[in-house]
Amino acid sequence: MATYVFSGILCIGYKKSMLRHTTKALSRVTQQLRYTQKNIITTPIFYVNGDPHIGHLYSAVLADVVAHYHSIKQNSPLHIKNDVIIFSTGTDEHGSKVEKAAKQSNTETQQYCDLISARFKSVFDTHNIRYTDYIRTTQQRHKDNVRQVWNKLLANGDLYQGEYQGWYCTSDESFHTNTQVVRDGDKVISPVSGHVCEWVTEKTFKFKLSKYKKQIREWLEKNPNVVRPVERYNQVLTTLDSMSDNNELDLSVSRPKDRVKWGIDVPEHDDHVIYVWFDALMNYLTIANQDWNNANIIQILGKDILKFHTIYWPALLLALDLPLPNQMLIHSYWTVDGVKMSKSLGNVLSPEQAVERVQNLCGKHLTLEDARDYLRYYLMRESNISQDSNLSQELIPIRMAELADVIGNLLLRLFSAKMHPTPSSIAFDSSITQEDEQVVILALNELQSKLILCAEQECDFRLYIESVLDVLRLCNQYVNTVQPWIMLKQGHVDKIERVKFIVAETLRCSAIALYPILPARMIKLLHFIRGSESQIDASKDWSFQAIAFGASGYTTPIVEMHPPMLFAKK
Repeated sequence: MATYVFSGILCIGYKKSMLRHTTKALSRVTQQLRYTQKNIITTPIFYVNGDPHIGHLYSAVLADVVAHYHSIKQNSPLHIKNDVIIFSTGTDEHGSKVEKAAKQSNTETQQYCDLISARFKSVFDTHNIRYTDYIRTTQQRHKDNVRQVWNKLLANGDLYQGEYQGWYCTSDESFHTNTQVVRDGDKVISPVSGHVCEWVTEKTFKFKLSKYKKQIREWLEKNPNVVRPVERYNQVLTTLDSMSDNNELDLSVSRPKDRVKWGIDVPEHDDHVIYVWFDALMNYLTIANQDWNNANIIQILGKDILKFHTIYWPALLLALDLPLPNQMLIHSYWTVDGVKMSKSLGNVLSPEQAVERVQNLCGKHLTLEDARDYLRYYLMRESNISQDSNLSQELIPIRMAELADVIGNLLLRLFSAKMHPTPSSIAFDSSITQEDEQVVILALNELQSKLILCAEQECDFRLYIESVLDVLRLCNQYVNTVQPWIMLKQGHVDKIERVKFIVAETLRCSAIALYPILPARMIKLLHFIRGSESQIDASKDWSFQAIAFGASGYTTPIVEMHPPMLFAKK
């Protein structure tokens, strides 16, 4: 077994070919990290015809995790500074369903929108979603932007007046063609929501989607990773192929005011309002402004709005001569104990109810902050973007115990008062390595490239978390093997110092890696390992590049007497 040092990072391999492989991998990672453009990360904007539920929170948490991940990829962690992230969320507040919901609650429509939007914002703030812009489609800045976009499309010849006929579903606020709807006896059913459609003929403005169908297909074929997961990518291609090539494909983008009153008036045609989905999609340009032209654009959305975002939205961007998104991450739904959430079943779970469930299952000793962090961890640990995920009573305590067992236990085993009685720096002689250390060191050096694969190519944060936990488990096994408590009895202080450093490096790398998942707790952990925020170099210590053994040097300043209690076990 040979030992090498590459760029200050200890590399262990059975032969030089492994070293070359490691060197190339680290070089590729370094190249990927050297970009300075901004990242625009968006959630869908949430419709205000009802209160927030766990699915809405999941969309926001997923986007927040992606935002934190890219912040450390560019050495700009969100809790310290933000030079690189534009992260938006907000509410979609126009359309007939909002009018109807406001009427049912005996509330004036704008007042109703204010109330429900405030609830969404409160949920996101309470769960520490670090958005940089909270957009509402009733804001004047958004209305102005929508009208500007409309006028540009009209001037370019991409909008024209015509007549639209089709099956309209109020629940979807969308038209469907004869080939798309499902027939059930005398009823015509929406393929999206399963609600009844009605045949509608109306004068309307139309957008020339047919003009851009070929370009959208070419874009998708040239960028097979742009829509993730692959199942959704294939679904988009199938949907696109099922669409006609003539102007029957063109989209209605306005509604007569005698049908829909609550919306943005069509410029110079105040008898029409702009279609709610057109209005809603433009929120991304409202928040981005000029940054859209030179950014890494990542959009998170649910599978129910796939067609709007992967076909209609790219067509509009092409018509506006604007860049297309770099990635669209399409997630599935959440079930509760294996049952799909439904108002009729009474099992639609609000974020507050989900937090309460975590407290009940994991111990009343948990604070609300603890329970929210555990819920965030569970949503990412069990998320399955390809298939529906499940909020399970049986699994919640298991996942919470996992944190205490794998991370908390490792921290306490080596840095309790008995093993680490006084604050002191720990040094490591990197000129030699012992065989029982090498498995952990190699795993740490491979972790960074694994995480990039999980986060950026697979878009799977379950695998991302599992990759970190695998390294932590290896380190726990290493501690079991070398038995530092025996070393302590025998007075082998120098040997204990080596073990402490191996453990400290594992925890340091894990803190950076898990920062997107559990920001507040990983900040506490890294501060224990590297010192307070004023003592560390944020651009280096919080850098994704620092996820490697010895990347922050071979001395670590453990300056605190007692390690933080990161995870309480029931």
